[in-house]
Amino acid sequence: MVKFEIQPELFDNFIDAICIMNEEFFPVYFNSGFATMLNESSMKQMYKKRIYDLIQLDGFEWNDLKPGFLTPLESKIREIKFNAKNRNGQLQITWQSIQASDGKYQIILYLKDVSLESELARKYHEQLTQKNETLSTLDEHLFKNYLIKDVLEKVSREDDPIVMLRHLFRDLSRFLQLDCIMYLREGENQVSPTLKAYSGPPHMDEALVKGNVKTMIPNLLLANLSNFKIGNLNWSSFRYKDDADQYRHFVFGKSSRFLKREEDLIESICEPLSFALDNRELFKKAITDEMTDLYNYRYFKLRLHKELYGHEAANKKMGLLILDIDHFKKVNDTYGHLVGDFVLKEVAICLKKFCRNTDIPARYGGEEFAIIVDNIDKGYSLEIGERLRQAIENLEIKVPGMDQTLQITASIGMSVYPNHAKNPTDLIRAADQCLYEAKNRGRNMCILSEQLADEKTTDTKSSRGTKPSAA
Repeated sequence: MVKFEIQPELFDNFIDAICIMNEEFFPVYFNSGFATMLNESSMKQMYKKRIYDLIQLDGFEWNDLKPGFLTPLESKIREIKFNAKNRNGQLQITWQSIQASDGKYQIILYLKDVSLESELARKYHEQLTQKNETLSTLDEHLFKNYLIKDVLEKVSREDDPIVMLRHLFRDLSRFLQLDCIMYLREGENQVSPTLKAYSGPPHMDEALVKGNVKTMIPNLLLANLSNFKIGNLNWSSFRYKDDADQYRHFVFGKSSRFLKREEDLIESICEPLSFALDNRELFKKAITDEMTDLYNYRYFKLRLHKELYGHEAANKKMGLLILDIDHFKKVNDTYGHLVGDFVLKEVAICLKKFCRNTDIPARYGGEEFAIIVDNIDKGYSLEIGERLRQAIENLEIKVPGMDQTLQITASIGMSVYPNHAKNPTDLIRAADQCLYEAKNRGRNMCILSEQLADEKTTDTKSSRGTKPSAA
């Protein structure tokens, strides 16, 4: 505890406001900086007022200073709001307890107006908060865009809706804790959505989940809904119309309720996903033959160019197979065009089963089909053509409404790049010549362009080796 005489003149030239008050909170000294801070014109009147009349502090009682008398020379600093005469702002107070010569305690107050600093700090905090919120929003948008891009890329590579949903389920489950995803499509009557695909973890009973579809129908027909509970799961659905004006639904199930941000994420994913699915189906229709569900002639020509130049860059061989159903006109004339269409569909199914994933089957036109055979050699090309011919010959086509079973045959011509041609046009021409020759030789056979070339060479050598008869 320190005892000494306060010499007020020491504080006269201080810039900061300084006030010395007694135990009753009456000022016993203050410098000009204190009077200026309070905008008091009469300094004499200030001595007649207690400190809490001179400085009104929000949320603070001056009586809280009294414990400071018991701990002299302990410095304490706090920043508080105050309401002074004709003024609002922030005041920083530092006080020290001092025992004067008469044994009484006094408090020296060091007052500093920090309104400007506080206002700047407040504005800085607001700006920092806004920046953080903006960054958080940008991070969320970037995350959504990345997730959307990733999902759309995977969807564009998958034709199977089951595989597509598995990708979607795996990606979204990292953030939404989903239990299952369903993809439904309504029929023409728009009252009975049918389950097109389902994806969920092993512990989910798929049959039970699929059984809930009928229960969901009344809810699904209304609109996009969330947090409707069926069974033990909460459900959220996203509905949209496809290009055929039929409704489709993405339905998400989880054990807990969907939060607002989760619903926003689902909508952010499903909206572009629905466009992507529509575009993919439109593209598929544009490149697919409607009757046989094989690739059409336009797409076949595009892929032939692409595959040929790809095999050229990889220094690999590629085969082209063109087949024609023998006596197909007779089928149409005898049984009608509906039966003829059925036969074309059955041949197309046979081609799909026969081809590898890397092969490209297409309807070339009428009763003609073509297959781009990937990564082939001469021996394998003839083998694959012969196997396909046998597969078609062994078909037993059971036409609905007919008692008898139809059997057909096909003639096949094959060519190989780069053995028989260096460009798509010549490759088609070579395979077509082989097909023509197979037809000309009695049908139901496969001829490789190599065979025609060998036969021509043999015929040429034979004609050169025959001597003319003597006259």
